[in-house]
Amino acid sequence: MLTKNIIPPLFSPLLLAAVVAAAALLAWPLRAAEILREKFDYSDGPIHTVSKRAWTVTNGSPAIAIEKHAAALPGGDAPGYVTRAFTAKPAGAQATATLQARFDGPVQAGKSRLVLFQFTDASGKKRRGRLLMRAGSDNESVQLGVTSKNSTDAVWSKRELPLSEEHTLVFHYDSAGGSTRLWINPTAATTKPDVEAADADAVTPGRVSLQVDSRWNLGRVLLTSIIVTDAPPAASRPPAATQSAPPALSAQTTPSLQPFSPSVLQPFSPPPPAKRFYVFLLAGQSNMAGRGLVGETDRAPDPRILAFAGPGRWIPATEPLHNDKRGAGVGPGLAFARALLPHLPPDVSIGLIPAAFGGTSMAQWQKDYKGDFRWPDGRTLFQLATESALAAAKEGTLAGILWNQGEADGSRARRDGGVEYRARLDALIADFRATLDRPDLPFVAATLGPWRRPNTTELNQVYLDLPARVPRTAVVDTLAPEFAGKLRNKPNDPAHYDTDSARLLGAAYARAMLTLGTPRTR
Repeated sequence: MLTKNIIPPLFSPLLLAAVVAAAALLAWPLRAAEILREKFDYSDGPIHTVSKRAWTVTNGSPAIAIEKHAAALPGGDAPGYVTRAFTAKPAGAQATATLQARFDGPVQAGKSRLVLFQFTDASGKKRRGRLLMRAGSDNESVQLGVTSKNSTDAVWSKRELPLSEEHTLVFHYDSAGGSTRLWINPTAATTKPDVEAADADAVTPGRVSLQVDSRWNLGRVLLTSIIVTDAPPAASRPPAATQSAPPALSAQTTPSLQPFSPSVLQPFSPPPPAKRFYVFLLAGQSNMAGRGLVGETDRAPDPRILAFAGPGRWIPATEPLHNDKRGAGVGPGLAFARALLPHLPPDVSIGLIPAAFGGTSMAQWQKDYKGDFRWPDGRTLFQLATESALAAAKEGTLAGILWNQGEADGSRARRDGGVEYRARLDALIADFRATLDRPDLPFVAATLGPWRRPNTTELNQVYLDLPARVPRTAVVDTLAPEFAGKLRNKPNDPAHYDTDSARLLGAAYARAMLTLGTPRTR
């Protein structure tokens, strides 16, 4: 039987904080005017042919096409670029573009550095403020860089972005000073750019440009929207701040980061009595949050399965459980609960606490993480997860943690044989248990998708060895015979489980949890 020690009840105003943070963003003084908005919501075909707006082939013959409401930038037989003029004249010397982007593999490491987006002058010929990409340290990530003029002078971000994830890129060009800055997946609390470059040869922007190259070997870039303003909103800083200071980010340029599903708009359900309500924390990155396509069976609620939507707020658990990024869908959490229910007394219900976020690394999950990634209220991934769990445990019995993460750390684990990842995973489990005052709290993880091997051998071995290192843990081995040929990634999406596979994984999590015992009350 599972541990009888249950977490003490505490309170965390999670949902309220998220709402307050969003309200605060909207209340910021927005003095910038929108000078271009492009959402690729029209039919498939070459961008310069089917676009509702005026994209012009300025040079060459770029193979840029619309595919399912996204601009796809693949490799072409010849280099070229298209431009689109601003829809209004900018009021000043600055322009800030917010791009919703996704990078699809395969990529070839160490081959090319390619410009994919830039500002140009009104003629479309003088290109400045350039956004570049190159392969990461492996074939499963990309790096972004910026330059104000020449692509050979690019400055590169140290971050490696996972493939097949939605990313928000805030790209700022100041033609007065020739400076270019890039924020990658910023939050409201972010001020320092991920990377910046400067060049005194300033050119006043009048257009945006998308570019392809015959050397392109970095898979595809999919852009779903481009929004440009003529300046960032007034900075939330003392009046003495200079123009060279990085601009504050507005609600228009900041992703909506909250772990709760859009179903939070459903009427709240009162939780069952605490001793008959077992709650589980869902943590990790995108394959825990879920990216499978949602079907009717995933929308069918079960009165015995609820999802946490803030202290005192529970809703029927339906997919998507998470709302970490656009494209969130079916993950293993709901299937886990459905598979576990038959093993529980008929008067017991399950609560699920969504706290996973796509593309996040093990370093970002550490308790002592000091980096820039934050939820809107300033909390780290660890803080949000533990404070949500403590709040939920005030109304139920905290029964375990489900963890799925590693795609963002595969290359690092290969370089050092998994030594750093092992230390951080063990520390994270210890910190979860200490913060939640549950030294024996069950923790169940899974190795990465079987199609990703042998590239994940070192990282997966860290997981397979986990039960021997850390008591009260279990691991789902995705290469086990029971899964032979059954676990698959989504078509054209090498990072994520398809819907059926996510459900199979959830049921396997339930079986693994049962090996640690059935939950008991205190």
